[in-house]
Amino acid sequence: MSQKVGQEVSRQVVKFKHILIGLDFETTGLKKADDQITEIGVVLHGYVEDTKEYFLLEPIGFSTLVRTDRVISEKVTQITGLDTKKLSEAPEIHIALQNMLQYIDQHCGPYGDVERILVAYNGKTFDLPILINELLRSERNPVDFIESLRLTYSCDPFIMAKTLVMSVLLPKNKRGRPSYMMGDVYAALFKKPLVNAHSAKADVAGMLEILESPLFHATFETALKTSTLTDYLFDTVKFVHQFLGQKKGKPTATVAAKRKVSDKGPKFTIRDCIRRKSNQSNSMSTSSSSSSSSSSSTSSSMKSPSSSSSGFSSSDRSSFSGISSSTSSSSFLDLRFSD
Repeated sequence: MSQKVGQEVSRQVVKFKHILIGLDFETTGLKKADDQITEIGVVLHGYVEDTKEYFLLEPIGFSTLVRTDRVISEKVTQITGLDTKKLSEAPEIHIALQNMLQYIDQHCGPYGDVERILVAYNGKTFDLPILINELLRSERNPVDFIESLRLTYSCDPFIMAKTLVMSVLLPKNKRGRPSYMMGDVYAALFKKPLVNAHSAKADVAGMLEILESPLFHATFETALKTSTLTDYLFDTVKFVHQFLGQKKGKPTATVAAKRKVSDKGPKFTIRDCIRRKSNQSNSMSTSSSSSSSSSSSTSSSMKSPSSSSSGFSSSDRSSFSGISSSTSSSSFLDLRFSD
């Protein structure tokens, strides 16, 4: 497969089959419920099926540090190169995520309805859960945030690697088992180390190289063509609903991990989400009763338009990211989180 990753593309000439939104986070640790994001990296690749080539939508990519109120251990600093001092002037999480959304919309938006696929290495187990928890701590609605990305699917190359990469090619971890860390998988495939590993944007670039390698690409494309959802290719909004369902009745974070955001602007609290869902249900119930009483005298073709299934107005949806969602979702879960 020919790859032209690294070349910026002209929107007028190239027609993409899909766009890969590569995403990676660096964090204060590995506790998904408590640790915080310290760096965000995004790289956008477009795939042209006719020539089987990938192109960069934008040559620089998106990268931002994120302020944290957690103490960063020396071990984490050694791995990521980040410490509290470096992050002290960085934007707060809600601003960093909003900037990320705006970047994605700016560069993916001109391609219209081309499929968008979020790619995150170990994203199903780590990146997406920690993102959801960060949104909850910042009193944002995770479902609205994910819908704003207008994703068709998400893909986790880490899960693919466990099937596609021979264990004998990988080094052993501390438990004596094959290590499927991204750097080890990258080295096994390309016979060279991943440069600047544990820098968010460098990790994203390396991850996309893995997914775009012949064996991974063929497996990935087959799943896309047949619309076969697997462990590694999944519906992102559905995943968020399921994750929130598992957290039902549990605290969104420990007190120590709460974000100290000085100016959060427009927000969705979990309680507000519940109120809106409750109010919508009552409204729909009333409307349904009224409609049923008059249905006998009304033609079946005179159906009223369906209301939004998530229970939020268009102004509510755009107040966080400034990007309206064109993706419909199932009803928002009736969540009741403890304080």
